[in-house]
Amino acid sequence: MARYTGPAVKLDGQSALEIELTVSGFVERAVFDDDEIETLHRPLLQRLTRLAAESPRPFIVLLAATAGSGKSILAAFQEWLSRQDDDLLPAQALSIDGFHFPNDVMKRRTILREGREQLMHDYKGAPESFDLAGLREKLKALRRGETVCWPLYDRNIHDPVEDAIAVTEPLLILEGNYVLLDAPGWRDLRALADFGIFLETDEELTRERLRKRKLRGGYTRNWVEGHYARSDGPNTRLILGRRLPADVTLVWRNSGGRGGWQEKTEALHKKGRA
Repeated sequence: MARYTGPAVKLDGQSALEIELTVSGFVERAVFDDDEIETLHRPLLQRLTRLAAESPRPFIVLLAATAGSGKSILAAFQEWLSRQDDDLLPAQALSIDGFHFPNDVMKRRTILREGREQLMHDYKGAPESFDLAGLREKLKALRRGETVCWPLYDRNIHDPVEDAIAVTEPLLILEGNYVLLDAPGWRDLRALADFGIFLETDEELTRERLRKRKLRGGYTRNWVEGHYARSDGPNTRLILGRRLPADVTLVWRNSGGRGGWQEKTEALHKKGRA
């Protein structure tokens, strides 16, 4: 859900749009440069609209990135932007976070780490902490044209809420850490979708965003730092190191103290390695 709050800001003399987006129970404020909207986000939605217009069922886009990258905000913004132009198909942002196993389940299950069985709840956010089979079944139902309700992860209670969202739009943007992960089970998602987008971000940036998010969610500083070392950090490196090819890769670039998304081209790739 999004609420437009104006083009009320100027950044480096350039017009920008300020918007409030509700993501997993929190209101997030985001600012997008007009230039970024018109040269990147709107053309991308136009491309997806053309592709989806040929599909007899919902057109499914996978949006993959590490935790703290801003993927949920970007997906929510794309949903909002798609509804501002009659020439675009309306999009609906969905997340895999609602497929986390409930906390009471994770407190009873274990996963293998460093050669030992560890409590799954201590590694919440790892690939094993998701109901991957349930996610695959929902995607298969969408491909069959069935009516589907989607679970929501509520960060206020730190648990999923079953069947909280009715899936209604012809263009679906499914965001999640592992939707383009090249690993058994997870790689099957690519065949159940129509298009893939990957977001590249710096690990230090995402680490700081995660720290702020989890502190705001009520966790202690010691827990946040320990969880990053134990789970979030290794998950980040897994996502960056083992990903399937995407149709589009967007890179977060900082300039003049602020940042924005750019489509990754060969020239930008070479610049990033320099």
